[in-house]
Amino acid sequence: MKEFMPVFASIVTGIITLIAVLLTQRGNKKVQKDLLELQITRDERKEQRNELKETLEVYNQVLKINGENAVIDYDNNGFSKLDLKVYQQKIRPILYEKYHLLHDEVAKIVTDMDSIIGHMYFGGEGRTEHMNLSDKYNKLIENIEQKIRDFRKGDRS
Repeated sequence: MKEFMPVFASIVTGIITLIAVLLTQRGNKKVQKDLLELQITRDERKEQRNELKETLEVYNQVLKINGENAVIDYDNNGFSKLDLKVYQQKIRPILYEKYHLLHDEVAKIVTDMDSIIGHMYFGGEGRTEHMNLSDKYNKLIENIEQKIRDFRKGDRS
């Protein structure tokens, strides 16, 4: 039995070493997986932040044009009329350049405005259409301003 002790000790040492290596590899694999998941999460957040910045830049451009131009004209009776030339030549191209990044509410308003404009071209311009279009435009500006306020407060969605 004494002659088997060195062999037995070598076998036990080898098995313990093998178990230690396997446990270390397993731990390293888990750590690497956790680090990779953390890096992916960081990259996704960074991408979302960059997209939000692009969206806010679009909104800032729209607000700048809105401030520099009389986009809505009001008459003495309170009747409002959207200046289609300013909207279609200056504002609409900016919105559609990054349409895929616009918030859902803003994109819906832009689409609704296009529908009203299409109806005006094919069905004639009426007071109701101009009022609806002006209301939609005002709602668009309000939504854009709200998104910017939310961003400033820290709501980054």
